[in-house]
Amino acid sequence: MLERRGTLRYGAARRLRQFGSRDSILLAPSSSRSMSTSGFFLPALPGERSLSGDSEAPQDFDLEAALRGHSRNPARVFPGEGDRRDGGDGGEKRERSRGRGSLGTPRLSPSSFDAREDFSGLSGRWSQREDGFGSTGASGRPPWVGRKSREGGRLAEMTAALSVATEEEFSGDREQTHGWLTKAETVTQGDEDLVSSETTYIAMLREELWQALSAHVAMWRRDKIEAGLNCLEQIEWFWGVEGMHKVQEVRALVKDNKMDSAGAVISSVTASMSSVTGSMQGRQHCFYVLVAVPPYTFRNSDHRVNLAAELRRIASKEQSQDSSLVYRIVEVDSMRRALLAAIVNPDILAVVVQDNVPVDHSHTSSHALVGFEAFVRGVEMFVDAPVAQMRAGAPVLSTFVRSVSRCRGNVDIFCVCTAMGLASLEPVTHLVKRAFFPNDDHSDLHEAILAGVRSKMRCPFFEALRRYAERPIGVFHALAISRGNSVRRSKWIQGLIDFYGVNLFKAESSATCGGLDSLLDPHGSLLDAQNLAARAYDASYAFFVTNGTSTSNKIVLQAVLRPEDVVLVDRDCHKSHHYGFVLAGSSPCYLDAYPLHRFSMYGGVPLDSIKRTLLAYRAVGRLEEVKLLVLTNCTFDGIVYNVRRVIEECLAIAPHLVFLFDEAWFSYAMFHPILKTRTAMHAANEIRRDLMEGRYHQLFEDLVETLGTDDLRAVDAETLAKTRLVPDPRRMRVRVYATHSIHKSLTALRQGSMILVNDDLFESHVHTAFKEAYYTHMSTSPNYQILATLDVGRSQMELEGYGLVERQIEAAFFIRRLLTRDLLVRKYFTVLSPRDMIPSAMRKHSREFLGEEALQCELTLQTLEQVWLSDDEFVLDPTRITLFTGLSGLDGETFKVKWLMDKYGVQINKTSRNSVLFMTNIGTTRSSCVFLKACIRSCAQELEMHRLLSSTRELEEVNDAVHGLVEECPDLPHFSAFHPVFAKPTRVCEAARENAAAEEPTGAAANAKGGDKKGDGKREASVGGEDALASLVKDGDLRAAFYLAYDENNVRYLSLRSAKEAILKGKQLVATTFVIPYPPGFPVAVPGQVLTVALVDFLLKLDVKEIHGFDDKLGFRLFKPGVLTEKLRERQSAGALRGTSVEQRLPPETETVHVAVRPPTAGTPQLSEEKKDASSNGVVAASADDPDSKISEKSGNSTNATRNSDAASSLSSRRDDQEKRESET
Repeated sequence: MLERRGTLRYGAARRLRQFGSRDSILLAPSSSRSMSTSGFFLPALPGERSLSGDSEAPQDFDLEAALRGHSRNPARVFPGEGDRRDGGDGGEKRERSRGRGSLGTPRLSPSSFDAREDFSGLSGRWSQREDGFGSTGASGRPPWVGRKSREGGRLAEMTAALSVATEEEFSGDREQTHGWLTKAETVTQGDEDLVSSETTYIAMLREELWQALSAHVAMWRRDKIEAGLNCLEQIEWFWGVEGMHKVQEVRALVKDNKMDSAGAVISSVTASMSSVTGSMQGRQHCFYVLVAVPPYTFRNSDHRVNLAAELRRIASKEQSQDSSLVYRIVEVDSMRRALLAAIVNPDILAVVVQDNVPVDHSHTSSHALVGFEAFVRGVEMFVDAPVAQMRAGAPVLSTFVRSVSRCRGNVDIFCVCTAMGLASLEPVTHLVKRAFFPNDDHSDLHEAILAGVRSKMRCPFFEALRRYAERPIGVFHALAISRGNSVRRSKWIQGLIDFYGVNLFKAESSATCGGLDSLLDPHGSLLDAQNLAARAYDASYAFFVTNGTSTSNKIVLQAVLRPEDVVLVDRDCHKSHHYGFVLAGSSPCYLDAYPLHRFSMYGGVPLDSIKRTLLAYRAVGRLEEVKLLVLTNCTFDGIVYNVRRVIEECLAIAPHLVFLFDEAWFSYAMFHPILKTRTAMHAANEIRRDLMEGRYHQLFEDLVETLGTDDLRAVDAETLAKTRLVPDPRRMRVRVYATHSIHKSLTALRQGSMILVNDDLFESHVHTAFKEAYYTHMSTSPNYQILATLDVGRSQMELEGYGLVERQIEAAFFIRRLLTRDLLVRKYFTVLSPRDMIPSAMRKHSREFLGEEALQCELTLQTLEQVWLSDDEFVLDPTRITLFTGLSGLDGETFKVKWLMDKYGVQINKTSRNSVLFMTNIGTTRSSCVFLKACIRSCAQELEMHRLLSSTRELEEVNDAVHGLVEECPDLPHFSAFHPVFAKPTRVCEAARENAAAEEPTGAAANAKGGDKKGDGKREASVGGEDALASLVKDGDLRAAFYLAYDENNVRYLSLRSAKEAILKGKQLVATTFVIPYPPGFPVAVPGQVLTVALVDFLLKLDVKEIHGFDDKLGFRLFKPGVLTEKLRERQSAGALRGTSVEQRLPPETETVHVAVRPPTAGTPQLSEEKKDASSNGVVAASADDPDSKISEKSGNSTNATRNSDAASSLSSRRDDQEKRESET
């Protein structure tokens, strides 16, 4: 938020009345005096910004407080005056707000950072990094936290440039209208007018300044024009001398009173910034090259001494021959300004740096903008941190290269340096595209720059497909629609070509030669396209998939898993994972994500739960069976994991573990320097880099020294669960997979997906299995159009992905501001914040240095950077906006269909019982954001009118609906357990006692201790702890249950209410199929799972129309009790014959029917011959003694056994004969 100074004018006052916000961005004139506006805007009312109030848990929602916060009384809307009279919490909050700075956009003022609170340092890996990107100073906090602005200057120009409203437009008594804003709290600066500027993105701020300048020129306002030109001079240098020349040209025209000509120049500049009109050079592809030169050659026009001038000379000569690809130069004279330019200008695609460039810039400007850097996302990590390291004595050139590479991974870096400088590049040679000596001909540098950009422009498969479509090929194979011939010859379906165009049909082909390629065995253009995708996404390998990420997930699961392998999986993951476990024959152990009961949605799986489950498998001796961890990053609702921390701590317990991150909704994050820090591929590369550089050795030594042991396997589970773990570098392997739905968030046709591989053992252990899985699931007739868009979409993101994602984030911020600042909208709808969606315990680091107040308000530029770079377990994706609809009385599905879609034509997909989700993407425009806000405001107006015109009875109905959506929320069910028939047998107690016995002293040592009772008690507690951990071991045979239900004679149906009654009576009901309600869209029951009252209640209260796996007429599809009874007998008999004692685990907190297995007595009723025949055909026969117990006798490979006294011995004899025959065979 910018510092506000000067008299509040009509423009700002009008916006304050409209939005009622304290987070406006105000550009203001400079002065020695400073006054923060944070305390003078509207304080947050209870329930307005956060549904959690002041509670720690996100589900603690106070309906009364929310309704009070949405009062119609205008006096309640502007409570600032009352807060000052009371002198209570409001004043304290204002003081805290002043000290911390704005919760909104950064302020441009001399005191923008002087008043900021020194946040406590980031914990975790940031405090231990040696490369300066996470190093801490003597105070124990990162160097960028609490930084101060280093640029001085005037800001009156920017205020005047953006101000359009005039004083004459203002009417009314300001003091009377806004009594809470007094003259004592402002600093008068003449007649300057103030308006709010909402942007948090420099490129957009540049556009707004040019647009405001156009308005001032049209109104002949010379003072405003001069101020705007002064501001633009300080921003345009990020876009090279061409923009500076335009500023000077406008200044000269204005001086000569040629306002029309000046307006024409400004119009040409604004048109070049348009997403439609696009380029100053017509259809040329234009990009920028950043050149860092020494100060003594800076802006020297002599090309013999100035590298930038030399490149301009070469480019002007070469580009006159081929003008399809041109570049402009951004020249800087310091490393700091170079780093700043790299993240400010998204069109920079190449960086050229000399080895004698100083760290700080040497020149200052009289028009320098104070606090300008605070507008830049990532400035603290990618500018301040490396600069601090350079000042501390680190090699300047290598530090600069590393920082640019981390910030803009797709930018080519070239170095022009002496032999001494070349030696300093040794640690980062893999990051430098090419190095040159100063006295060489720089034509090669020019060609290398163009070649690097052309490699990103390459779309090998798309280009091959286009060339193929242009050839006059005769088709004597499939497809009939190829070349469009079957459509052209038709008299009835010509509209198909009219709608799609002829090129689509020309590109339809089944050929794999002639420039095209085979997806199942790529060797040409498709192989090149996949290799380029791997480079763009920082992966070792990339594989295209045309059947969507559902197929991608199944391919990875089949490649990595073997039958009987155990998988730890997020229970609310996509259903494709569950079906993948069935196909692979693996045993899932479902992990429960933290629930958000009030919003009927789940978050993420806490790291503590993952660690304890791994430790539980270690306790029962089955850790080696756990092969894979599957997590969704980010979730549909925007919950993002701390991926690096998850991998590190899990590898510390299970070094062999493989990771699969379903990043279907997170593809865009790889192209943003902050967002990509929590992606799977980036985390894997960072871990591998630190492993190769030996950093984990020291970290691991510190850890074992703290724990007092050399091996983490000797440490008890409770200690490991509560300790921040680091993997043993001698045993760990980095094995990470990610699946991306490119079509969801990037440019690709539907079903376009990608598998990213970053696995140390892929070539040696997985490649063959992966190839077979790929053959299994991929079509032999892939859609070439999908493959082409995957190729083109990759090229787009390499060339302009950074800028597109920046605008995507800005669009989401814009929507949040529009919705949270409209009082009428806030009365019925609430934008959920990180505080609402992430429990306090899982965001403690950001909470410590930002405070709850920051996290309960809208996401901002500052909170984004500091929260995402912290060690928090979870963060909230800034591109998603979850809107709580409970206060309107409308459930999510009704609001989605009947209001947004049917009335206004707004499409969304994700809803919950009382919320809807809005997602921005790289194609979202500001116009669509304004349209969305207008639609939601219209909904609020209609709801308000309905309330005003409703009768008492109708109001009661509305209040009942609100109460039901806000207060009567069903508790989200956790995974209960697999039925003992499908649960894997685990010798829990024996394993625990063996572990305890291994540590028990024997012989003389035991006598010397004298039977220490204290030690015995400790061992008993250890055994008890192992038993408690064993309850987390709950994997099951999903495949057996899935296929057992294929036989309709094994299943029955019960309605929801009948199922609930049966469970309450002690019956055990077991699901036969996946039960998936939409929403939430994931299985709440899986085959073989025991149903609970909580699960049935959830479905009863959910009140949704679409539930996959559930028939409204028939009800739940369940296993017949007799089927499971017989299976359990067979399993226990087999276990007894093997001489093992199997302890079956029953579902927790549910009443069950205990089946006693004992040899039948002589009086046991025998099956008649008719019943035997019926049983052999799969017909259920009921016991005469117990009608409720139905037993299904089914034929198999062995002879059906009758129930007599020597059944067990007969079965044993047959098993011995079978084993003998097998051994002979």
